[in-house]
Amino acid sequence: MNGKLAGLAIMCFNPSALIKGSHNHKLKYIGLAVPALTFLLYFWQYGADRLRLQLTGNSDVALLCLFGLIAGPVLTALTAAILKIFIRQTAFSDLVTDIGFTFSLPLLINLVGLILNAIFDINTSVIFGLTGVLFSIIPLFDVICASIKTKRSFLTALVLITAAGAIYMICPALIFILKG
Repeated sequence: MNGKLAGLAIMCFNPSALIKGSHNHKLKYIGLAVPALTFLLYFWQYGADRLRLQLTGNSDVALLCLFGLIAGPVLTALTAAILKIFIRQTAFSDLVTDIGFTFSLPLLINLVGLILNAIFDINTSVIFGLTGVLFSIIPLFDVICASIKTKRSFLTALVLITAAGAIYMICPALIFILKG
């Protein structure tokens, strides 16, 4: 049991170490499922909050969930594509997998938020949803630093993490603006 908890902690805070320590090619596919589920839960919370406030209907909540399911892997691939321009030493598929696993902790945070949303009938999309997505930036910074092998890696990582954080915040912001 302790080995599984240690693996979960590594996956949440330092996903590149878990991926590099394993030769399991199935992890590449799971790497896209993690952000898909994270954003699904995030937008489900947002839809549940709007439904509770009677600002939307069930069909809109279902559309938000579908959008989240698609947005997670798309944002992961987009982030990997941008990083690949600057990080030539790492394969694109490895970047996608590493970036996907940076959403492990946000997945757990969003799951807790959705459960609290259902049990206590409270709005959780900002407290757990947005905060959860922001928590992916910490392990993403580690992934970027581990992938860059130049003298200016820290400065380059700061610029890239800022760009990635902007990408992660623009997607939900657009939905919030469009849905009112």
